[in-house]
Amino acid sequence: MTTMNRAGWPIVQIGDYLKVVAGPSFRSAEFVEGEDHIRLLRGDNIVQGKLRWDGVKRWHGDVQKRYHLEENDVVIAMDRPWIEAGLKWAWIQQKDLPAYLVQRVARLRATEGLDQKFLRYVIASPDFTAYIKPIVTGATVPHISGGQIESHRFPIPPLPTQRKIAAILSAYDDLIENNTRRVRVLEDMARALYREWFVEYRYPGHEQDEFVEDEQGRRPEGWEWLAIKDVAPVVTRGVAPKYTDDSDDLVINQKCIRDQRLNLIPARRHSSKVPPIKVIRFGDVLINSTGVGTLGRVAQVYQETENLTVDTHVTIVRADPTKMDLDYFGLVLMGLQSEFEAAGVGSTGQTELGRERIGMTALLVPPLQLQADFGMRVQPMRRLVEQLLLRNANLRRTRDLLLPRLVSGELDVSGLDIRGAAEELVAEAEAVA
Repeated sequence: MTTMNRAGWPIVQIGDYLKVVAGPSFRSAEFVEGEDHIRLLRGDNIVQGKLRWDGVKRWHGDVQKRYHLEENDVVIAMDRPWIEAGLKWAWIQQKDLPAYLVQRVARLRATEGLDQKFLRYVIASPDFTAYIKPIVTGATVPHISGGQIESHRFPIPPLPTQRKIAAILSAYDDLIENNTRRVRVLEDMARALYREWFVEYRYPGHEQDEFVEDEQGRRPEGWEWLAIKDVAPVVTRGVAPKYTDDSDDLVINQKCIRDQRLNLIPARRHSSKVPPIKVIRFGDVLINSTGVGTLGRVAQVYQETENLTVDTHVTIVRADPTKMDLDYFGLVLMGLQSEFEAAGVGSTGQTELGRERIGMTALLVPPLQLQADFGMRVQPMRRLVEQLLLRNANLRRTRDLLLPRLVSGELDVSGLDIRGAAEELVAEAEAVA
């Protein structure tokens, strides 16, 4: 007898509708360089709900058709399937193609009776996460199997309802992706203007300026190479936090700094006493300063904050506004990230980027008025980026609240117009943002 859930939907297994496919092994010695070669989708490229192609490996030639990834394929990392944000899963978008599936990555492609986009949200649901987490095995390399994925049980509505649920949820994902593209364009515009003015020296009026050339290289006359400590009176580590849930004060840790952005979601509440100099201000630059993998990452605080500090693994760098424009200062320090990443000293796992090393790092300081002119041009772009990131956070929050209620049938959408429901829900989320 078929088991039903409260919505009257039958409880089925993923394996009733698909066979999990894992990729073949590829010899690392035969990896190739160049964007004209095909990307290999490995577990390292999968994070929660999205793909990261930094550090991607590529392959020459072809492989069997069954290992060619297609748009909307769902993929799950089978080895080390967890990161702190949650299960390592994603779905393939057109921008990710062409790509090949690699060993120990599961590909899920629905067959008749299961909508592929609905499958995406079954995998994204808290129920699937709760199912997978306790069955991860292996002390050395935690892993899950294709059979375990196929054994997951979930309620399946009729196909028209599946499609309505997927349409509502994917409307949020589409809007998030559109905002993310806009963020990338705006950030690229700001970086391009920075390069044009301060690397290529094609700033307004450069034709009339004299240039000097010495052991430090060629630069406009009057521009100086100075140490960070000469233009930033504050270069300090944060506090040792006493964590508590009964506080409005937040402490930033190294997890909060990634992709040269500040994300306060991993920040924690604390009750430590914070000296005024270590209270975060708008325009502060934060640099991860301990350990391997995160050390050297840079982000600038570009949002109004209160009751916010950093822990002892993060360095605060605060510019003197009489010497540095905050936008120029932020972009020039973000441009030094690779230098900071390489500057750590110490043994493996104990690598440190000291305050003194940061303070002695050299940067090129143009006249303050030119910095300010640059800041006036990029500030609207950077503020819009923050607005779009906040909007995306609100959209994700709303989507994540809706998702379990929709895929369980708690919210009945069977009688709703697909397009109207999706547009109405997204409009509400946009209004909140």
